[in-house]
Amino acid sequence: MKRISPEGLIAILEDVAASYAPGELAYLALTSKPELTVRDRLAWALQTRLAGAVVAREWRNTVGWIDLAVLDTAGDSPRALLELKAAYTFDFARPDRPSAINYRNKIIADAEKLRSTDAVSHDMQLYVLLLLTHPMGIPSGGTAIKYRPGLSAALRAYGPEPLRHMAEHSVRALLSCLGPMHQGTLEGGTAFGVRVTIDYWLIGPLATGCPEPGA
Repeated sequence: MKRISPEGLIAILEDVAASYAPGELAYLALTSKPELTVRDRLAWALQTRLAGAVVAREWRNTVGWIDLAVLDTAGDSPRALLELKAAYTFDFARPDRPSAINYRNKIIADAEKLRSTDAVSHDMQLYVLLLLTHPMGIPSGGTAIKYRPGLSAALRAYGPEPLRHMAEHSVRALLSCLGPMHQGTLEGGTAFGVRVTIDYWLIGPLATGCPEPGA
């Protein structure tokens, strides 16, 4: 099986986003975090496209559960591991925002978990994928929008594009220590009267030397 490059993962991720019905991903991302649905579709896409591999969801190892694992054909030896986190741009409005620090610590802990996997070898790739939902306006839908108060407050305070740029700055400031960052945008479509994008950062292959959570 060939090594899984960041470019290859990104190409599959963007195909996954395009596989949703019009407005479906926007709906899912506004009514709850889309981490699981993106993970599951990404797993299936990898399973069907990677010759000589078995893709596991919630793969159990000595360090715990890992979101996605690309294994050899026997389903035993990992070739690539991936952890996902989903949040919203308002969570990263500032790098010192408590929610941003909390996500930073969780993501760094995920990276350390991947590095601690007992089967890690020199040719195995380790990745973290962060998804940030961003509505380009305040959605209708009332309480169906799970995080509407936070979304609305941030959009009113900063505006859609400035908020998006602020989140990008915060992600880079807080997480660039983990390794190379590959940034892009998934188009979610329109739901509840607003266009929704999901900005992503694929980080990896993971480097070493990132500060411990809370440091």
